[in-house]
Amino acid sequence: MFQGWRKIGLSVLCIIFIPIVFSGCVTAKKEVYIYPFPKKIKSEKQIARAKGVVEGIRDRNETIENSPKWIDRSYESLMIRDIRDVPRAEYEEYAKYARGGRAFVIVHPSYFTFFQKDDRLVPFDPVEEAYPKNLVERLYERSSFFDDNMKIMQEQERNIAGFLEALSSEELLVLLVLPKGYKDFLNRDFVGERDEYARYINEITNESASVLYVESSRPDQGFVAQEAMDRILALFDEAWVKRIYLGGGYVGRCLQDFYKTLSRDLGRLGLRSRMDAYIVPEMTAVSPLDLKERWTEGLLNDKGRINYKRAASNLKEHHAYNIQSTVPLLRRFHVHEFEFEQSTIR
Repeated sequence: MFQGWRKIGLSVLCIIFIPIVFSGCVTAKKEVYIYPFPKKIKSEKQIARAKGVVEGIRDRNETIENSPKWIDRSYESLMIRDIRDVPRAEYEEYAKYARGGRAFVIVHPSYFTFFQKDDRLVPFDPVEEAYPKNLVERLYERSSFFDDNMKIMQEQERNIAGFLEALSSEELLVLLVLPKGYKDFLNRDFVGERDEYARYINEITNESASVLYVESSRPDQGFVAQEAMDRILALFDEAWVKRIYLGGGYVGRCLQDFYKTLSRDLGRLGLRSRMDAYIVPEMTAVSPLDLKERWTEGLLNDKGRINYKRAASNLKEHHAYNIQSTVPLLRRFHVHEFEFEQSTIR
């Protein structure tokens, strides 16, 4: 369930009579769901298919993942499969998820919300602890108080979550690189004592069999153990993966760690002629420590959303966002938005 970031439009009409005050307010909300695709969708058939996917996401969010029983279960453990638990004999079965020869790797999803030490991440008050939304949704709904850098972090979290929810709903091959021993590394001052990260990952991956995970070697780095990378590339090879799309965070940091290791091992294993790796600007996140003025100017558009044309341009610069050496290949995705009207009486 990932509803918080979708409710980006809000208008409230309250009718108040004095001395009598009517507490009921009519609240009209716009829910915005995203659907990523390698190119802009134009045909009516493709638009209808994309809309069907997001309607399915919306339905699951409002039914299955709104159930208190499901929410309680989501805190218990990850509902996706560790790649170490996949027997080699099953690797080729993942070809059905690698449609078009595509695989997606997201490094340390939503690192800012769950692991970043940042003074702006003020804990929610006790009344909100039982809030029926995950932590990223709640953070997105919080005002950035005219702090453009905070708004950029919120938008990045929103987009990565939206990407993952769409990819998992379509059962496309996805690998998450999660921080090693993440439970011991969570920013407990903000996150609290429950396993909010497990709940979040479970909600945006929809219990999809197409999503796997691996742990990074350290919680604050994106490198993975050699044995783990060998497993990843062996599975991708058996699944006939031709293009690996990378996202997550942070650019120039953990994402760069994984990209450099992946590039090296594609060559080492003789797979470079069969697989290419790209970074997708629309599903990446930049560290708040690297959001210097030179790189944030023009990064938000008039609607307060990320200007990914500008973000992609930044990624091509050798010294942007702490990138020290390799400037990776980029592949842009088009983010289609679908709006749904919803009215409630409170």
